[in-house]
Amino acid sequence: MNNHSTICESDFLTIGSAAQILRVSATRMRQLASSGKIEVLRASHGLRLFRRADVEKLAASRAARIRQAAIAG
Repeated sequence: MNNHSTICESDFLTIGSAAQILRVSATRMRQLASSGKIEVLRASHGLRLFRRADVEKLAASRAARIRQAAIAG
């Protein structure tokens, strides 16, 4: 029996797609990755890939901080 999880292309996002979800630039995505705020993977040809789950988690965290700031006003 094979217990390995299946990895799908849809589990990963390019830098442009990740930036679009987070509403930041590709440059900001590189900064987030360099600072360790989000993990970046490199494909064999150098393409930066981000796990969709990591991007969605960061997006939710950022949205929560914005809501808290608005409430604190």
